[in-house]
Amino acid sequence: MLLRRHRESFLEELRRFDQRRKDKKVSNEEWVSKSAPDAKIGKMKDGRTHLKYKAENAVDLDTEVILAAEIYHGDQGDTTTIEDTIIAAQTDLEQKRCQNSLFRPGATFFGLPRGRRVESRFRRRAIDWVQSGSPKGEPRRIAWRTASTSFLDIA
Repeated sequence: MLLRRHRESFLEELRRFDQRRKDKKVSNEEWVSKSAPDAKIGKMKDGRTHLKYKAENAVDLDTEVILAAEIYHGDQGDTTTIEDTIIAAQTDLEQKRCQNSLFRPGATFFGLPRGRRVESRFRRRAIDWVQSGSPKGEPRRIAWRTASTSFLDIA
């Protein structure tokens, strides 16, 4: 009983100390999680912080088949990860010797800020990012029109 009371008072004192502590912020470079070493800290829309991961799926819009499912750190933006997802989908299709390619002439992304450009490492050409609004409450879709018979949807 006495030990439990001391433990509770110690925890309460620790909580009070943490509330008064300055410089509570820690960057992803300084912090490492014991349970998930590759996890990154990210701020949520409501202001709280959590471990963040970002899932990207490349989907053939004609057949609705998932071509690639990639998980990235939550602190990486769409412009840094979308090419890797598309390359993973294209590589998988080439390994399976599929006839259809993911690429169509006039490559365009939908779902990211207008005017953004990214250099495609795979085809070595510049690709324009075009804004596309989605209905409220639905997931944002990013489509890449490229040189084949199908569209690519990154959700």
